[in-house]
Amino acid sequence: MQHHRAAMNSAQYQGQTLPIGSGAVEGGCRLVGARTNGCGRRWSVPGCDAIVALRVAVLNDRLDLLRPRPHLAWLEAA
Repeated sequence: MQHHRAAMNSAQYQGQTLPIGSGAVEGGCRLVGARTNGCGRRWSVPGCDAIVALRVAVLNDRLDLLRPRPHLAWLEAA
């Protein structure tokens, strides 16, 4: 924590109305855990990572980050 003291200026972030608590992250972890560890559910780590990445992209309207880009493959081949 000593190396990141400047990044932990809670008063400044509160003044900018930015969230400073970890409750949302902890709640998200509980939700993902509940959905992936239910009765009869089997998730691999890569599978869970992929579905979480997809969910984050959908919620942030950034599906462009996950879509294949055929034009880039063409440029790399050239």
